[in-house]
Amino acid sequence: MHCAALFRRFAALGLFVLLLPLGAQEAPPAKPPPPVVTTEVALRDGRSGEAFSCALVAKGEQDGCLAYDFRFPSSVVTEVAANNTVTGELFRPLGVPATREYPGVVIFHIIGPGSFQFERMVCKLLAQNGITALFFHLPYYAGRNGGQGRSAMMASPERFFKALAQCPADALRAVDLLQSFPEVDPQKIGAAGVSLGAIMTANACGHDPRIQRAMLILGGGNLPAIIDTNVRETRDLYRFLEQSTPENREQLLAELRRYDPLTHAPAMAKLAAAGKFAMINAAADNVIPPACSQELAAAVGCDIRWFPGVDHYTVVSQLPEMLLALQQFFVQDRPASWVQPAAAKGVENLSMRLLGRVFGGMSSFLGVPPAAGRAHVLKGTLTMATPGQSTKQQFRFSYALGSSGRFRLEGEFPKIGPLAIGVGSYPWLTGAKDTLFVGSLNADPQRRLSTFIEPQLLLQYEMIRGSLAGVGMAPDLARQYCTVTAMPALGDKYVLSVKSKQRSVPGEMLISYKRDETPFNIAADIMGFAGTLDINEWKINHEVGDDFFEPPPGRAAQAVEQRDALMMLASMGNRLLEEIAPQK
Repeated sequence: MHCAALFRRFAALGLFVLLLPLGAQEAPPAKPPPPVVTTEVALRDGRSGEAFSCALVAKGEQDGCLAYDFRFPSSVVTEVAANNTVTGELFRPLGVPATREYPGVVIFHIIGPGSFQFERMVCKLLAQNGITALFFHLPYYAGRNGGQGRSAMMASPERFFKALAQCPADALRAVDLLQSFPEVDPQKIGAAGVSLGAIMTANACGHDPRIQRAMLILGGGNLPAIIDTNVRETRDLYRFLEQSTPENREQLLAELRRYDPLTHAPAMAKLAAAGKFAMINAAADNVIPPACSQELAAAVGCDIRWFPGVDHYTVVSQLPEMLLALQQFFVQDRPASWVQPAAAKGVENLSMRLLGRVFGGMSSFLGVPPAAGRAHVLKGTLTMATPGQSTKQQFRFSYALGSSGRFRLEGEFPKIGPLAIGVGSYPWLTGAKDTLFVGSLNADPQRRLSTFIEPQLLLQYEMIRGSLAGVGMAPDLARQYCTVTAMPALGDKYVLSVKSKQRSVPGEMLISYKRDETPFNIAADIMGFAGTLDINEWKINHEVGDDFFEPPPGRAAQAVEQRDALMMLASMGNRLLEEIAPQK
């Protein structure tokens, strides 16, 4: 079997958790669910003063926070009865005192397929960092469409614009709910959203002065220009307007401007002046044109953090950076006295922590550079068996990633034999008969290996890394695709079982950890492809010497052009990425 094929199989074994289709079948529960505890919370509408009640359904502890479902009546009544009840999920931090010092954040969801996976992940991340967070279903989403689908919102201009008016009204009551919790400071209410959620966040800022901090991700102003892109996310609105008469179209556009983020720029400008407003955008966005983002930023008076080289969909490759930026932005309102509670000791939380540790480590090995003078080091032996073949193939490897583009990879690979490549002071690679090629001629210290990797393959690689990092930061993501179970400590180790929920892609991984939670063995069997990774070293941010990434000694070095050496390394990288990157 070709070495590249081995890498492809290994990638499948390691990444199957992330790549299973969204239509996975749920496995039957291993035990009966806990009894449902519902509390009625008496609230008062922050704008009208009208009294209303919210049903808060406790779901218990999840991944280091307290989880709830909630429902309350919308203040806007529509002809679709189901749409008149606002539903959503809320997450509270553990161990936070009832001192009304802590922030609360409303997350507005994307258009999406309705799984609300991203919003749930963000809310949990915030709650794990001392912030009460919630998201609610926008009008005609989830169960609010009465079984008619979201197209029910487009049945008529009147219904569509009533739904637009309903969004900020529902958000206002969501803020009422947030403020009811004894840990939340009413002066520290924030809001954030991605894409559609960013536009709704801008509207909430304009309608509710209680929002004192806001972040827009993949957002922009000038709704007519955004709708004119006529892409998947805007196509319904585009057709809706195109089918109108010229007179009606102008009336509809005039009504639409009431909900344009540009209309609410003055409210966001006040936040920006206080350093409490931020925008993150994709430089090649094909849904929210960068010009529309720049127009809004100019009106608000803020800078934009751009993710270069990615569009509205491939920005997922920047998921770790996005989550970290969002977390750092909102924890600024957290009191200095906050102390992160000790990790929960329950088996469920242990399983998520162990899963996050191994996937976060994989992300680091794939491209999260350590500090100067340090390295991520992975050494081990991979054994593979394929269906219909009794012979197993095995290779040993030693891999390390450093800062400023430094790395080294050495090993014994099937059908290749001994191989050593890397980048230290210069790029280098070994050849036959103990030869060594060093790219020291005409070297430019700013020249990087990534420059010579095919852009599309590099982007796919970054998306894999981003997905791994996303599970590392929020391991609860895996629940949608797998069952994850940690066995109680067995002697000096833990064992984590990860099983696919989809019948069409049967598979299981068993990950063994030392008592310090460092993985030392990963065994997998997916659709007949079996493999075992025996890990000798797994070190993150390990201190190393100055010569750690230099070529192996004892070889006759031959100086070559730096560009040529990098191109040789890149050709290997391109070939490998062609094998392991997701194919369209």
